[in-house]
Amino acid sequence: MSTTEVISDFFNQPAYKITALTLRIVGLWPLQSKFEGKLLRFLWYFFITTQMIPQICVCITDFGLETLMSTIPPFTVAIIAGAKMIISTINNNKIIDLMKIMQQDWNSLKSEVEHKIMKKHVEHGRLLTLFISMLYYNSLMVFLLLPVRPKVMSWLGLSKGPADFAFPYPVNYGVDQDKYFYIIEAHISFCSALVITLIIAADTFFIVFIQHVCGIFTVISHRLKQLSVSNNLNIQLYPSKRDDEAFWIIASCIRKHNEAIKFTELLENIYCWIFFISVGLETLLMTFSGVQLVSQMDNIDELFRWGPFAFGQLVHVFVENAISQQLIDYSEGFHDAIAMIKWYGLSIRSRKLITFMIMRSRVTSSISAGKMVIMSMETFGMILKTTMSYFTLLTSVQEE
Repeated sequence: MSTTEVISDFFNQPAYKITALTLRIVGLWPLQSKFEGKLLRFLWYFFITTQMIPQICVCITDFGLETLMSTIPPFTVAIIAGAKMIISTINNNKIIDLMKIMQQDWNSLKSEVEHKIMKKHVEHGRLLTLFISMLYYNSLMVFLLLPVRPKVMSWLGLSKGPADFAFPYPVNYGVDQDKYFYIIEAHISFCSALVITLIIAADTFFIVFIQHVCGIFTVISHRLKQLSVSNNLNIQLYPSKRDDEAFWIIASCIRKHNEAIKFTELLENIYCWIFFISVGLETLLMTFSGVQLVSQMDNIDELFRWGPFAFGQLVHVFVENAISQQLIDYSEGFHDAIAMIKWYGLSIRSRKLITFMIMRSRVTSSISAGKMVIMSMETFGMILKTTMSYFTLLTSVQEE
């Protein structure tokens, strides 16, 4: 079997099916044919462009604060999705390298306990992927369907009198929008679903990678902890290298730790620019969504529509930072595992390796936004503070 076929079989596991499916739909699955990927990406760009043009047109023809407040949030989401598409496409070869490393790491596991550790992290990633997918799609459905409810009720004969048409956000298609209401609504819904699918694909792939490297850190820590299990007081300070079992265990842990660090660095090179764009735009996105939410307090339909939309954005930012924080925590946990080793029961040769490991483990693995801000729960708090500052400013301007 070729390397591609081996990796394809590995990612055919149930835990990775949602991620693989969403990536394939938007043309970002690294293992699909080049023609299929290019065709699907072209179609994605085409439909999203046709979605954004009517939003730009309505801002020109009906320029005003209310129009901007309603148009900017969905427009910004499309830009974020487009940025993830472009950066992921550019880094396709690096993503394939990460997938190869994942498959090799699984082949290097030495015991049933290590397999259980990795499976636990894979399952955690699967559940998180499922949660995110359901939340994003449910938020999208509420956002899209509530505005058309009166029109659909009137069409079905369940309401008295005609109902005014209303789209999820202001658009100008340059045609009679009341006459072509259902066609335009179908186009908006389809394009919005494509945008959310891409965001889900990119986010869940990141989750898969982070869960894997966290699992590797846990496996290495488990191996080191086995050195502290024995209470044998017969200490040999200068055994032969061949008989020094602890030395070989520590040496293999050092190699594995270096591989995990390289995996994280490769992941950082791919996602740091995605997060750089995402964090900046999502700060503005949550601000405008919050203003819309407050301004629609008297309209129960709009309140229920913008509420899930704003909550979905908040969860999106939280997940990006929480998953990155998990990487930091597991990286620091490796340092704690070294500190728990009963070094006094090891050979001099092994003690020297432990000293080297302690020095190396002081550098915590992390993911940054544009190599400037470390993605973490502290950053999440900073984003919320900044959002609230902008929110207060915009609310006061709108009241004036």
